[in-house]
Amino acid sequence: MDTIKKYINKNSSSFSGWFKRQSLRRKIFYGVIIALVILFIISRHKDERIFEQVKIQDIQRTVIASGKVVSQTDLSLSFDSSGVVRSVSVAVGDKVKKGQILATLDQRSQRAAVNAARGKVLSAQARYQKVLDGSSNEEIAIAQINLDSAKRDLENTKKNQENLVSNARRALYSSGLEAIPANSTGNSYIPSVGGGYTGTIEGSYIVTVDSSSSGFVSFTGIESGRAVLSDISPQPLSTKGLTLIFPSTNLSSGAKWEISVPNKNSPSYVANLNAYTSAISTAENAIADAEDRAVAREAELALKRATARQPDVDAALAEVITAQAGLEEAQATLERTILRAPADGTITAVDIKLGQVAQALAQAMILQDISNLYLEAEVGESNISLLSLGLPVTIEFDALGSAQKVYGTVSSIDPAATINNNIVSYKIKSLLESNEKIRPGMTATMVITALSKNDALVLPGRVIKEEGTTSFVEKVVKTKRKDEIIKQPVTIGIRADGDIVEILSGVTQGDKILWEQEKK
Repeated sequence: MDTIKKYINKNSSSFSGWFKRQSLRRKIFYGVIIALVILFIISRHKDERIFEQVKIQDIQRTVIASGKVVSQTDLSLSFDSSGVVRSVSVAVGDKVKKGQILATLDQRSQRAAVNAARGKVLSAQARYQKVLDGSSNEEIAIAQINLDSAKRDLENTKKNQENLVSNARRALYSSGLEAIPANSTGNSYIPSVGGGYTGTIEGSYIVTVDSSSSGFVSFTGIESGRAVLSDISPQPLSTKGLTLIFPSTNLSSGAKWEISVPNKNSPSYVANLNAYTSAISTAENAIADAEDRAVAREAELALKRATARQPDVDAALAEVITAQAGLEEAQATLERTILRAPADGTITAVDIKLGQVAQALAQAMILQDISNLYLEAEVGESNISLLSLGLPVTIEFDALGSAQKVYGTVSSIDPAATINNNIVSYKIKSLLESNEKIRPGMTATMVITALSKNDALVLPGRVIKEEGTTSFVEKVVKTKRKDEIIKQPVTIGIRADGDIVEILSGVTQGDKILWEQEKK
């Protein structure tokens, strides 16, 4: 409009003269054209303003974070020493109690050390007690008889247990033995393997037919030698109890078979192996108990024979203390071969197998408490000041879909920051509702309601302006002549989601607030 006025003022004289020279009809025509142009220009430059109205609504400020489900108990379990795994008592999914034995390594030397140390303790205690009490000849005689009896029991136990172990080993090594052709020549006639293997080592026999006229077969492997080729009666294969009988003596020279001891493909192999392992364990325990009794009886006899002096009392007491320390050390060494559950929970991984060599401190199992889970996430430094313990959390799991929500509360906020790639964040945790579908390791999105208020007086944040430390809005005030725009200071409360700001003072519900100024 200013430009039009300047143009008219500048050219008014020449325009006026030109206009006066025109006919009436032309004057009317040009007047209408000029009026239309002026109206067009005015319409193009009219005020374009956008207003917002002060409203009352519920508001909230949320913090969003991505997290992962973690178990309250999440432990990687390992042995404190290396050794051969002798037992695995649990499988994936088993629930266990604190202190429960999960697996063991070979313990023979450690158990022997414990028994020896226990014997030393008993012996030291016996000597100490004898120093204090003394004994009669009758007591000494009875103690000697008890010791002799305990020694006989120990020898008998050793023999009996050795026989049981030997029988179990023989059953393992002898069951289901078969001759497997080692070349195409031996496929037609397969000998039957009989007898019972009395050896103590594993291996195989390679049986080969000698020249067709000799009537013998040769064997190598566990033993070397020859056996009669017979289809009438079983013939000794070796000196370790096995026999062979052939379906025919009409065999080609060079035909060859292999007999594996034990036959690990036999259907009874696993059961026999377990029986053999159990026999060894039972024998160790029975012999250990018999040794303990013999040691105890020996200690009793030593006690009966002891004599008394104060220096002897002090020395005997020192021996007891030293022996007890030795026993504790031996028990600690034995305990290093045992994997126990340090807490209640569920076994979620088993990384060891029976018979393998487990390395010290290498993961053997994972124990988790899947009934007590929480969500762990990191929140940036710009939002951490908004959070506090107990705030409600709405959770959506990627695996469950957005339709299924889980609810929790903020249960922990780390006081120390985590810095990754120069980004500062703080770790928070949220306790979860019990839900059988939730598993450790699942990812989820947390929506934390940091602030909320009902029936708040609000405006969009875009209409609020800053001037120094003062916040203000451009408020529309009605007058008799026209609406006026004034700067109205306001006090700001919660800055909520969606660029909504709570107004504590300065405006009232329904007030019109200017958003965009006049465009020119």
